[in-house]
Amino acid sequence: MRFVEFFKVHGNGNDFVFVDDLGGRVSSLVAPSELAVKVCHRRKGIGADGVLLLQDGDGEVQFRMRIFNSDGTEADMCGNGARCFARMLDRLGLEDPKMRFLAGVGVVEAQVDGSLVSLKMGFCPFGDGAFFGVPESGEGVPDGVVMSYLHVGVPHAVLFARSWDIGEEELKVLGRRYRHDGRFPRGANVTFLMPLGGVDGSGGFFARTYERGVEDLTLSCGTGACACAAALLRMGFGSPVRIESPGGFNVVEVEAEPHGARYVLTGPAEVSARGVFYL
Repeated sequence: MRFVEFFKVHGNGNDFVFVDDLGGRVSSLVAPSELAVKVCHRRKGIGADGVLLLQDGDGEVQFRMRIFNSDGTEADMCGNGARCFARMLDRLGLEDPKMRFLAGVGVVEAQVDGSLVSLKMGFCPFGDGAFFGVPESGEGVPDGVVMSYLHVGVPHAVLFARSWDIGEEELKVLGRRYRHDGRFPRGANVTFLMPLGGVDGSGGFFARTYERGVEDLTLSCGTGACACAAALLRMGFGSPVRIESPGGFNVVEVEAEPHGARYVLTGPAEVSARGVFYL
């Protein structure tokens, strides 16, 4: 019987199955998209938001990270996933705590420091059609909401309100609607953002993200936290910013330029299990 060895790892509850595919040892047996659908199933598989594949690099760096969502689609970037990938490279002794590896958006840098992993991304263009702080209204949307749209490797819509005092099912309905909104040609991850401890953001911010490819609310989203930080900066808030989520927290430093930004994303990443999955 064929099987795949794996590790289970998560960043703030945003969970992934990590698979060593060096030399094509796994992708020669099963297509990565098919593997992702099978192992990510919460009832019939291991259960995860996505799969992290460790593959050989391009010569400039030794290792490459590929990310497949639970629906089998491949993502160019995932902030929490990349932090988890760095955690695993350190855990397996493949890299020093300070490392570089290839992702869909290019070479990224990471630093493992105790329970925390920091990810330093290069310049990320905001992308065509980006906008910030535009008033938004509609069915189920609270008064005073403003929306931003930008890319952080993947597209994000950030809806900022003083409070999101609605239930989880209502958030899912809104998330599904905006994820497929015609204003976003490739679809979008949708983050509902609000301040904590006062409208000035002195207590940080709280975010819930409906993730494209997972097609559900997740416990945390790293690139979503980065998108929030960029949107907040454009709205007059400062940097760094602490983004709380149901699964934990990320701290984001953002350096904005006219057409994009650079980010440092820091938060916990933990290994929770290892085992084999039968194909």
